[in-house]
Amino acid sequence: MNKKEALKLYSEVNEKQGEHNGRWEDEYSQESSSVRYMEQMISYAQDLNIDFDTDYFLYSKGDNEKKEKPDYFNYDAMGFKLKVMICEKLETIILN
Repeated sequence: MNKKEALKLYSEVNEKQGEHNGRWEDEYSQESSSVRYMEQMISYAQDLNIDFDTDYFLYSKGDNEKKEKPDYFNYDAMGFKLKVMICEKLETIILN
C-alpha cells in the first residue's frame, strides 16, 4: 500500500468512526450501530493483515463489565480498539 492509498483509507476509517458516533446518539440504534462499526473495523483490520482476537469480550475493561453491560458496549470497545490499531498502521505507512 502506498502513502496515497493509506491516507485515503485513514480518512475513510475516521469517517466511519464519525458515522458511528452520530448513530450512537440515538439510544435505539446503539446495538445495531456498534455491530456495524465493529464489522467495518474487522474488515479493515483483515485487509491490513492486523492480528487481533475475535472475542469481543476481551476488549472490555474488566470482568465486571462483561457481566453487567450489554454486548453492544463490548462491540463498541472492540471496534474502537481495532480503529486505533488500524490508524497506527496507516500512520506508519503515511509517515515513513
